[in-house]
Amino acid sequence: MQPPVQAAVPIDDHARWRYPADARLLAEIMASDAIRSRLGSPAYELARQTSRTGMLAGAVMVDPGVLPHLAEAVEGIRREFPQVQHVDCFVYNSGDMNAFITPGRTGTFIALASAAVNHLDAAELQYVLGHEFGHAAFGHLDVLAGALLADPALPPAEATRICAWQRAAEISADRMGLAVCGSLTAAARALFKVASGIVSNLVVASPESFAAQWQRLVDEVITEGDRGFHHISHPFPPLRMRAMLLFSEAMAAGGGERIDAANEAIDGMLAMMEPAGRGGTLADPLLRDLFFWGGLLVALADGYVSPSEWQRLATVTPPGIDLAATAAAAATDDAPCWERFTAAFRGRRKKFTGLELHRVMYGLHDVASADGTVSDGEMARLRQLAERLGVVPEACDHIAEQYQRERQRDGR
Repeated sequence: MQPPVQAAVPIDDHARWRYPADARLLAEIMASDAIRSRLGSPAYELARQTSRTGMLAGAVMVDPGVLPHLAEAVEGIRREFPQVQHVDCFVYNSGDMNAFITPGRTGTFIALASAAVNHLDAAELQYVLGHEFGHAAFGHLDVLAGALLADPALPPAEATRICAWQRAAEISADRMGLAVCGSLTAAARALFKVASGIVSNLVVASPESFAAQWQRLVDEVITEGDRGFHHISHPFPPLRMRAMLLFSEAMAAGGGERIDAANEAIDGMLAMMEPAGRGGTLADPLLRDLFFWGGLLVALADGYVSPSEWQRLATVTPPGIDLAATAAAAATDDAPCWERFTAAFRGRRKKFTGLELHRVMYGLHDVASADGTVSDGEMARLRQLAERLGVVPEACDHIAEQYQRERQRDGR
């Protein structure tokens, strides 16, 4: 059994528990003219006002005279969140283990499905309630994403940004659930039960084994080349578990830089759900293996890997690969690198688009240019890699020229 989470950051220091991308994306949303113009619309206000009425009409309010144990649990957690004003809790009839929190006219209310109350133990329920309070504490209730996304005139780019923020917000809320229940094992059990619907006490949801499902999912997504997850509001459950595990380990190690490193790793995981791997030049996770094996071949074209090229390769090193050992072996025999590069290209079930091939070659030029120059040997290697991808030499040269123009324009 996992030991209780030892918080390097006090639970009431909510800002330190927050996932940084959540705060950044929420700020971007609130700064968007397209979003701000909708926040005060009649349809949006109506959506804000009808939730409580619906609960009162079809649910039971939790109070000490009806469900004393649950009312006590809610009040105990509420005291950890003084910024969250008056809170009402409801239980509604549903076989789906679910919960949500939403603003009302005079306060905030939490709704719990009856299945959650019936099948989650005390610690698991604390995780779920802490998760919902986290949404309120971090200002997530300031934006009703569902109401905005229901607007057919909302620009697609804004819809994509809202969904990305929703996924980041879930990471923050998971951390608060973990902080409240104090047990990674209880958090894993709760997340597993909610995601799977399995309530048997015989189920063992080890945080490590649950989180390990993430890498199998990554391998499948890369093999399929599937980019259709950007509209999903919640991260994949194994991703959420892996994110909690990384954060818990960082907290146990004292926080600070370890938490920063955990956040960076989570950034990369969430990028799997982006429509086109938004971010830096080498940020597309579906192209990671091509970037790494091709980048290593480019870097070794002159016989060694420069420190700046090493830094680029380190950002895309696949799990389980020792960069130093792999580079040392490839310096004497690069045939395995060619095999892995070719396998990454041919092994995908969905055909690479022209945009993806451009992104691969652009990223490989970024590795080649990391030390400030692209040698004749590196350029020749880039053309070889382009040929392996079915990219004509003229296109490869054009991408090289484009990269250099943009590099000079940006002052890099």
